[in-house]
Amino acid sequence: MTKKQKIIIEFARQNNNTLTKKDAMGLINTHYHNGSKHVGDSLSRMVKAGFLIRVKRGVFELGKGTRLKPVTIIENQLSIL
Repeated sequence: MTKKQKIIIEFARQNNNTLTKKDAMGLINTHYHNGSKHVGDSLSRMVKAGFLIRVKRGVFELGKGTRLKPVTIIENQLSIL
């Protein structure tokens, strides 16, 4: 988990386990030309990892943690690594 993700999660914990994209924009000091896209991409990665749940556009709740993906082994694969 990155430093920015920790900041977002702590903010959500202090606000009834919810946050908006606008809240996240205020928390993460971005120096990018398109900061809104950067923050949106960060939130999307957090949703994919299971840290957040997208309730509706721009509104998020805390998730349960990381999602575990089942390991698939190809027939001819000799080892996982």
